[in-house]
Amino acid sequence: MNHRTRKNRWLPLTLVLAALLALLLVACTEGGFEDTTPADTAVTQPAAEDPTQESDTRDEPPTGEVTETTPEETAPEEVTTDDPSTRINEPTDGAHVTFFEPKRPKLNTIISGPNQCKAEIVMDETYGSVLKLTTTKNASDPFVTFNYAAYMKAFKLDAVRADEYKYLVFTIRPENCNSETFELFYYAGSIQGATPGYQTTATFDASNEGWQKIIFDLSAAD
Repeated sequence: MNHRTRKNRWLPLTLVLAALLALLLVACTEGGFEDTTPADTAVTQPAAEDPTQESDTRDEPPTGEVTETTPEETAPEEVTTDDPSTRINEPTDGAHVTFFEPKRPKLNTIISGPNQCKAEIVMDETYGSVLKLTTTKNASDPFVTFNYAAYMKAFKLDAVRADEYKYLVFTIRPENCNSETFELFYYAGSIQGATPGYQTTATFDASNEGWQKIIFDLSAAD
């Protein structure tokens, strides 16, 4: 599957893919959708006092010496946190595509092209490892092709089927985009390459440089 923007230049754009289709997909991760909830908090409790020790000393006569005692201190709570900015998002489910920098397969064997843009894995403070697409200067038709089936096979995961998964959900973060149209070409079987009639579009808010979701409806796709 490959992705294009229509009309105007598409300046730097970070994409993270969240749901799928058993075809070729444009790269992107949620990460998006990693759990950022801190890990369970572990609390260390002080040991219970032994009541037999009090009975051993209560009848001893006073010695005239005063012994100063210090109350037992409670150990501080031990808190474990999961820092999402360092998370490596290796795919674990065929219906949830995430990206990282694996030794195998190499990124350039899964994401071909790219045309008038650069594809790279970067670390995001919210999601960890994500795929970033950055257009070249004066780009008019930037796109990449993502081989979803090969990517899933590399991790020994089952690719989902397009006739079962009718919607694609991307989590994206646009930066300095002139266009607000995301065009997605899908292909498999006898359809090889971007073909008119086998594409769909979704719009995003270019004025919002925060993370946002866009949905592609493939229910009418052949």
